[in-house]
Amino acid sequence: MKNIYTHNNSIKDEYYKQTNNERDPFIACFPTSLINLAKGVLNLTLPTSKEKTGGFKQPEDGFDWYMHNSPEVKEWVDNYCKTLWVRDYLKKGGDIRELWEVEVYCFNKWMGYECVRVNYNMSKLAIIEEIQRGRGVVTTGKFDGFSHAVCIVGFK
Repeated sequence: MKNIYTHNNSIKDEYYKQTNNERDPFIACFPTSLINLAKGVLNLTLPTSKEKTGGFKQPEDGFDWYMHNSPEVKEWVDNYCKTLWVRDYLKKGGDIRELWEVEVYCFNKWMGYECVRVNYNMSKLAIIEEIQRGRGVVTTGKFDGFSHAVCIVGFK
C-alpha cells in the first residue's frame, strides 16, 4: 500500500469565494485568491479603513476597489503601462487585476508592507515546500478551458 501524504494550511471558516463579490464577481478570482492566501492561510490582519476599502465589507471587494482607485497605484500602473504589450492588453478590454505585477504591487501597498511576491519559475517541488512551511501559493492556469486564479493551500 502506498503512503499518502497530505497537508492542509487552510484556516477553518476563513474561505473567500469570488461569486459573492460585489465588484465584478465573474472576473475577481485573482483578488479573491490573494485574500484567501492572506486571511485564509497566513491569517494576516487586512486593512479595513474606508481609504483602503472604499467602504466595502468583504476584503476581496475592498482590495479590488483599492487597486482601481488608489492614486499611488494609478500612477504606478500608468508607468507600468508604458510597456507596449500592457497598453495593448488594456486597450483590448483587459483589466489591471489580471496582471501579476499589478496585483502584487497593489496588494503590498494595500497591506502597507511586502507580504507577497511574484515567482514565475516555481517548480512543483517549490510549491510543495511553500505549503509545508505553512504558506500557500496563488497561481493561474486554464481550468476546463477558462483562465482562473486559485490559492493552493494543501496537497494530497
